[in-house]
Amino acid sequence: MGTRGITWVIQGGERKVGQYGQWDHYPEGQGLDILRFISVPENLAALREKIEGVTPYAEAEVDAAIAAVGSENGWMTMEQSDKFGKLYPSLTRDTGGKILGLIADGTVTQVQIHNYPLTDEDRIWIEGQYTVDFDGGVFIAEWGEMKSWPLDNLPTEDEFLAAFARDEED
Repeated sequence: MGTRGITWVIQGGERKVGQYGQWDHYPEGQGLDILRFISVPENLAALREKIEGVTPYAEAEVDAAIAAVGSENGWMTMEQSDKFGKLYPSLTRDTGGKILGLIADGTVTQVQIHNYPLTDEDRIWIEGQYTVDFDGGVFIAEWGEMKSWPLDNLPTEDEFLAAFARDEED
């Protein structure tokens, strides 16, 4: 489902990742996927280690990547979009929270950081946000409201989902 969001990683006082995603950014979608990934200590350690070497794409590099798949004026056919996603997974809206695993396994070393200010107007179309904050040692999930947990004491899947459960009357 087209539920847009952003996956953030903060380390060293800066946003190292700001991955926009087009799909499933509700808690039981991308939220659970990210929680499952960071709940594995080896995954979290690999992400922490590899994030050091991640660099942002310059705007000209993004433009060159888009042009490399034969795009005209930024528009792509489905075939071009598939090729683009395989060549540049950190630049496609389809990657979403999977960016964490792609960084941790070394597949992705360059990202496009979406530094949205996220005003109240932005929150209309950025519905879910998930942040791995190595500086603060917390995992932050935002879906209507913000919740956070220490990285060394993450919730179970049931606890995570219960934190965002709404009364039937809502």
